[in-house]
Amino acid sequence: MASAPSNLQVNIWDSQFGNLHTDFRFIIEAFEQLPPLQDFPDQRCLSQCAMSLGIKTATGVPIQFIPAKPRPRGAARRRRKDEHDYELRIFNHGEVSTRSRNWHDFFNALVWMTYPATKAALNARQIAARVPGIVRTREQDRLTMFDEGGVITVVAEDGSVITRHIIGHAIFELICQKQLPVRGMQLVVPTNELQPEGVASWQGPALTADLDRIVATKIRNQVFTTSHASCLITN
Repeated sequence: MASAPSNLQVNIWDSQFGNLHTDFRFIIEAFEQLPPLQDFPDQRCLSQCAMSLGIKTATGVPIQFIPAKPRPRGAARRRRKDEHDYELRIFNHGEVSTRSRNWHDFFNALVWMTYPATKAALNARQIAARVPGIVRTREQDRLTMFDEGGVITVVAEDGSVITRHIIGHAIFELICQKQLPVRGMQLVVPTNELQPEGVASWQGPALTADLDRIVATKIRNQVFTTSHASCLITN
């Protein structure tokens, strides 16, 4: 993923972020569950919203967004340990480490509220895909790539693209930073796997919930043990 320009790393709040790109429409419904905001919601506000929506881990633990601790500088091995600890805290305690006033982590919270089954499945597979003696497996890398930069692409029987749903919170952040176009990791869902309610409109809660269910099942069935194609997200 492209790096953020320095002038936007300040994370200045803009409640109209949804107008920046059409694909924000899929997470705006979660955003509208929050109280009116003059600044970034804090971790308590996000946790209360997640609780009201019944967002839980794969083990049934309610999700709560907790203040992130400063990450110590160190080697790549230390960073990978931090990533594992991050996933393990979610899996065991439902604690999602969240930085204050940060677009990246704010969008992560909204994706949790929009695609809860998918996020829970990604977290559970991160734990299950560990191999003793190996710092990080290829499946874990692909799970992280999809978590950060994933795109769900719905295709017709002839292979034509009907709709795309951004699910990677890093892509939403890059949109805010005007860093498009950017490539996302694509997971294809054929229309014949969808329920009629979602197919009827190609938008709205029915389709989002259906895609959440389908993608979560694919992740649990280890879809990311193999590589996936990318797709280009444009203005």
